[in-house]
Amino acid sequence: MKGEKTEVEDVAEKEDTCDEVVVKFNSCTMQAYEDYKAANEAGEDGRPDWLARKSCNYMTAAVEDCGNKLIGVCNTEDEVTKLKDKQLKGILAQLSSSIAEWDSEKCPAVKSHVDRMKAEQTEAEDDACVEIHNKYETCTSQAYEDYKAANEAGEDGRPDWLARKSCNYMTAAVEDCGNMLIQGDPE
Repeated sequence: MKGEKTEVEDVAEKEDTCDEVVVKFNSCTMQAYEDYKAANEAGEDGRPDWLARKSCNYMTAAVEDCGNKLIGVCNTEDEVTKLKDKQLKGILAQLSSSIAEWDSEKCPAVKSHVDRMKAEQTEAEDDACVEIHNKYETCTSQAYEDYKAANEAGEDGRPDWLARKSCNYMTAAVEDCGNMLIQGDPE
């Protein structure tokens, strides 16, 4: 049908669009670097933390602002955020070690990155806690099932049978399973 694009034409158009997006992104990062160089050449402005501020401005422009140009047809916001986080992680290590007055809390782009990393870590820790709690529940249930099975099997002819079986159950449920909650998963 006339006027309708084929799938191949759609893919080709998307590739052209994505190529244009990459060109715009690269141009943006080059401009951010030129602005950073110009600020460095101009020298200190008399305000505190000059190098940290100029570095933050550069990272915000190059990573955050230019990175946002990648969002759209070619990349989702989530994909771009992951790319930004990867870039910032490497840059942050350098900044922290080379700029004495660097404070990630004062640079919004870096603070957002740090906050996202903390949230991911907390989420992973929460998942680990749920898993440990589930294994604890399984362990205590198994200890109880073993205790019930021993009771149903009846006495074994040795002295203090009920006390021994009760002690075995309490040791398994409280000590062995309880240690999972203290030490994490022992497996």
